[in-house]
Amino acid sequence: MVTDSVRVTAGGVLVQGDRLLLGKRAVSRADYPGVWDIIGGHQLEGEAPEETLVREFQEEAGVTPLSYHLLAVLTEPASEFSQEMCCYVYAVMTWSGSARNLQEDEHSELAWVEVDEVKSLDLAVPSYAVLFQTIGRIPSLGTTDDTPQDKPQTEQAYQLGLRLLSYRARSRRELAQRLARRFPEAAVQEALAQLEAGGYLDDAAFAQQWRRSREAHRPRGAALVRQELRAHGVSREVAEAAVQDMDDAENAYRAAQRHLKALAGLDYPAFHRRLSAYLRRRGFPQDVVRHTVGRVWEEREGVGA
Repeated sequence: MVTDSVRVTAGGVLVQGDRLLLGKRAVSRADYPGVWDIIGGHQLEGEAPEETLVREFQEEAGVTPLSYHLLAVLTEPASEFSQEMCCYVYAVMTWSGSARNLQEDEHSELAWVEVDEVKSLDLAVPSYAVLFQTIGRIPSLGTTDDTPQDKPQTEQAYQLGLRLLSYRARSRRELAQRLARRFPEAAVQEALAQLEAGGYLDDAAFAQQWRRSREAHRPRGAALVRQELRAHGVSREVAEAAVQDMDDAENAYRAAQRHLKALAGLDYPAFHRRLSAYLRRRGFPQDVVRHTVGRVWEEREGVGA
């Protein structure tokens, strides 16, 4: 597992009334090509997140953020393939300069988008759609409900649900369990219904996102992904639909390629034993495991070259 350091990024959106400035990632980008994203990038050594935010907006959009509010710190745990990720997401309320696309290799375009239209876009991080709905609660931009004890319990539950979804996608059952710690069942169910009606809570979308995340960062077999979704409370039908076209052979090969460093210098029996066990733990069926081990060994040894 990669644990040497945390990979920190910072970025945000310009806020102009009910509109947000987003960037569409260039199709040539290695990660998340052609999808909509915040404007930002990696933290340089010695920088604070706010300094990264300002520098990235200056470099990519030609503006200098003057006042901004931290919306969330999104994290992705470390895996055997990647470092732990930490992204500081800001709403930029005031700035100097006129926004324009200065780095076309980063973004194919910058565009102002209505907040309510964000959820219809293909986003680098799907939870952005929920996170941006909280912008109106920033005191300098709109009403504040950080301590909404005077509001009806359904509204309190709805606002908490929205905030929890802004941190990461959740299944309906997961969110219901979290809300039930603080609110009565009737308020929880009404809040869940409102979140579903607004398009912020959707088990099918959650299942697809879970599957994409697994394929991109921690490849697993379809059977294991289905099992994980069921453990999150997703229905059997939704879980099955999410994994029905997963390519176990391709995902097993990618997982094996990423694990090769741990197998360096082993003879074939040890290589076969350890890689087979590794792939089985990730839910790949035996026939796929057997084929993948043979393929990777032949490629490593240059058989047939």
